[in-house]
Amino acid sequence: MLDLDWYSVISSGDAETIWNTLYLLVRYKAPINQYWGKRVTDLHVEEFTSEVTQEVFLSLISGDRLSYFLRNNHTNDQIESELILNELAAVLMSRSCRAAGEHGTGDEGATRSASENLEFLMGARH
Repeated sequence: MLDLDWYSVISSGDAETIWNTLYLLVRYKAPINQYWGKRVTDLHVEEFTSEVTQEVFLSLISGDRLSYFLRNNHTNDQIESELILNELAAVLMSRSCRAAGEHGTGDEGATRSASENLEFLMGARH
């Protein structure tokens, strides 16, 4: 874990602080270099990280997930795990499916469970 105080960050209600903290999570926990390989060098890591962060941020805001974490007294570790296993993995898989769809059959967009998200993230690191 990144040892971030997610509860305080979310409680602050400050969109910029939340976004910047999410950026750190995406930058240091997303398997961007391992998974995307050459494509990352083409897109520039910082730009790609910002785009993924924005997608995660908008998903959290539109789904009221941040309030959910606070209402249910999630710990920092629980919040970070939810962000990695669900929110971040969903964005990366969506991007992967879109990229695969450019060259694939279009069947790549199936919804995955949290355990499948974990397998996706772990597999990308090997």
